[in-house]
Amino acid sequence: MTTDVLIYETGQGGDLYLQGNDVALTTGVENVPYLAMFGGDNWWGNQYIATPFASKTEAALLSNPLTSAGRIAIEAAMQADLAFLNDIPGTTWSVVTSISGNPNLLNATITINGQSFSMQWNPNTLFLNYQIV
Repeated sequence: MTTDVLIYETGQGGDLYLQGNDVALTTGVENVPYLAMFGGDNWWGNQYIATPFASKTEAALLSNPLTSAGRIAIEAAMQADLAFLNDIPGTTWSVVTSISGNPNLLNATITINGQSFSMQWNPNTLFLNYQIV
């Protein structure tokens, strides 16, 4: 018996992701940055924890224009959402942002213990592309 499985990438994160032409299982910190930056008031997991996540990144993306000052405010929000990583011994991390393109897009690279994640935000379409680099 043969079974076909249709898997398609939505860009919304998850336990499986495409790595080249292979499907890979997340085994590390792949979802941590995404949940920390976008696990805000509407995150379903908040109903199960005493102190709900209130991410700053999503609000900063929606409320700041992509100007130099806006980019700095967004990067500061990302750093604030990931600041809990400072409490994990031996963890190093960084956030680097830039603006490029026409229309302007926010590019961010988040690196945790040498593993990098790429994020691109288009404020005109409200599209977020988040992937493992």
